[in-house]
Amino acid sequence: RFAKWRRVLQLDPEKGLSSSVAIGNIVRMTARYASICQSARLVPVVELETEPSGKHDAHYCAQVSEDVLAAHFKALADYQIDLE
Repeated sequence: RFAKWRRVLQLDPEKGLSSSVAIGNIVRMTARYASICQSARLVPVVELETEPSGKHDAHYCAQVSEDVLAAHFKALADYQIDLE
């Protein structure tokens, strides 16, 4: 059995979206959700997606996406989520 949580992060550098604080909060929440799911013998599917909505180039989008993924996998490791 699976349980899914999908979160979309807006990217807009002119509006300061998404802030490092917001990213940190979201990755911790999804990691905690994954922990709860695994303790209930469910397979967690936690998906963070970046959605470009401002004026920026592909390099900015790629960099923020990379930062989000790195923070997400760190949080999953911090919560000892089994990724296998």
